[in-house]
Amino acid sequence: MEHLVPFSCKRKLCPSCEARRRAEWSAHVVEEVLPDLTFRQLVFTVPRVLRGGFMRERWLLGELVRTAYDVTRRFLTAQFPGVKRAVPYFAGAVET
Repeated sequence: MEHLVPFSCKRKLCPSCEARRRAEWSAHVVEEVLPDLTFRQLVFTVPRVLRGGFMRERWLLGELVRTAYDVTRRFLTAQFPGVKRAVPYFAGAVET
């Protein structure tokens, strides 16, 4: 039975293939998913001392992202009260 590797170079961990996939995904999101509006990027990080707990209890990551979204939405609503249709968009990625 042949072992299938999803990268074009047939290596399990290939930085160039991974970089190409990230670039393709980013282009897809910008061109086909996000509307043509002004965007700002926020990056949320977990302090190093708490990372082990999130690695053991993966369900907490979902709670963390939901909380970050809710706080961001409430902050933007308070900062821009005249904007009725503005909704934050979250694209989450866990890097371990």
